[in-house]
Amino acid sequence: SLCAFGADEKPKFNVVHGPADAPLGSIAIQKMPEGYVFLDGKDTRTLLEAAGEPTSGEELGMLRSTNADFSIFYEFSETGYVKDDEKNKLNPDKLLASIKKGNDAANKARVKAGNPPLEIVGWEVPPRYDEKTHNLEWAIRATSEGQPLLNYNTRLLGRKGVMEVVLVVTPDKLGETLPEFRELLKDFSYQSGQSYAEFRSGDKVAKYGLGALVVGGAAVGAAKL
Repeated sequence: SLCAFGADEKPKFNVVHGPADAPLGSIAIQKMPEGYVFLDGKDTRTLLEAAGEPTSGEELGMLRSTNADFSIFYEFSETGYVKDDEKNKLNPDKLLASIKKGNDAANKARVKAGNPPLEIVGWEVPPRYDEKTHNLEWAIRATSEGQPLLNYNTRLLGRKGVMEVVLVVTPDKLGETLPEFRELLKDFSYQSGQSYAEFRSGDKVAKYGLGALVVGGAAVGAAKL
């Protein structure tokens, strides 16, 4: 299994065991309780590349539960400040059509790497935005070689860009994993000067809004299990 790293792989990976503060570059910190292990961005890329998975070069790390079968991937896009004025205009049908188009392109890379293509089935959870936390979330159901896969996407808006957090879990385990995942994200924090609320006039503003975030990162990592 792609995510089965542990004690036997110490020479290859620098594995941090919880409880610990997992640094996500110099941008944010994810507090990690016991029962989790963390790999930094470099090790995360090494792991993905070894499995023939596409990487962006912007990965900041991954968390893996040692008690359950799920992983969480972190990546930061320095897009600038994303205005949330589209919060009431997210059209699930239009967004899904764009996502399928993007997935077709990603499938070419998967097949080239000798991996099976991924088929997008539809929304498990349509896009929704929380005005208090500035978190945007959605979930896509997909299949690979007939096996169901689920990608639960969260975007944590920051002052200089967006932290992309992807929960990779099998669909039958989503219900029991989601509360744990959401609890974990409460212990995510941007470093001082990096949070959404700290936006100042003159900061770089992204050229697109919430809808583009959903389309842009929708199926990335859907096969990370």
